[in-house]
Amino acid sequence: MDQIFEDCTNLKEVIFQAAEGGTTFKNLSSLDRMFTYCPSLERVDMSGWIVPNLQNMSCMFMDGTKEQSSLSINLSWSGLRDSDTICWTVLPTRATCFPR
Repeated sequence: MDQIFEDCTNLKEVIFQAAEGGTTFKNLSSLDRMFTYCPSLERVDMSGWIVPNLQNMSCMFMDGTKEQSSLSINLSWSGLRDSDTICWTVLPTRATCFPR
């Protein structure tokens, strides 16, 4: 799903409807730059995702998104493996890597 919504300048809201109990994305490993350059984005709901192989969320919300305080993000995921590290970037100058 890398760059799937990149440069969608009029995109305001993205809500993924997961099945009850969650939806498994076993082949999903990267969400790199998924919402980069989306200046109108106000709400993202990706709750209920089961992502056992997710490794990269670099620059997922980089550049052009609303102020962090006005952007509503729900990433209530499960299935992340405890032994790996996931990298995620909120701002273009700050990357955070943390154990899953």
